[in-house]
Amino acid sequence: MFALGGIFSNNVLLGLPLAKIALGEGALAAVSLVLVFNSLLLWTLATVSVEWARHGAFSSKGLSKTVAGVVLNPIVGSILLGTAFGFTGLALPAFVDQTMALLGNAAIPLSLVALGMGLAGFGLAAGWRESAAMSCIKLVVHPLAVYAAARLFALPPLETAAIVMLAALPVGANVYLMSRQFNVLTGPVASAIVVTTALAAATTPIVLTLAGTRG
Repeated sequence: MFALGGIFSNNVLLGLPLAKIALGEGALAAVSLVLVFNSLLLWTLATVSVEWARHGAFSSKGLSKTVAGVVLNPIVGSILLGTAFGFTGLALPAFVDQTMALLGNAAIPLSLVALGMGLAGFGLAAGWRESAAMSCIKLVVHPLAVYAAARLFALPPLETAAIVMLAALPVGANVYLMSRQFNVLTGPVASAIVVTTALAAATTPIVLTLAGTRG
């Protein structure tokens, strides 16, 4: 959960509109790829880690419990089911699609409300060491690592700027939801989201400028 807080960004609420405004329509292809694979890979790895720590044993029983925990995780399960349904080429009935759209639109603001309520219960001082370390990794180490990887693989300037900008964004609210689900580092994660969101208003433009000029 600590590692997830250090690398999972607020890509949907902040990344997508910011990329469109700051980098233009051309950057949306790279951003879309990150959005597609980011949640699936990171949520799956995080869920596997937690479930293996809980049931971990190099045995068929321990492995089956881990696999069941991963598949039944709401985030991972919804991604897998949605992907499988997409490959069928079928369409949802109109009333089902509209109902799901309403629920989806309410999910993001409700998650922010849950985050605010949770933070009120913990306070910014909750686990401040873990929160400070998480914030430093998210706003400094993560963008630098992504920039180094982009240079290593010789990505074009626009794609480099796009992925570095995403890496420089604050911790995503979904990390808090997962920390609540597993009851792990809930206070530090909530604090890190608030701290990184406040600091990113100053650090993200700087990172974006540097990535754009050196990319």
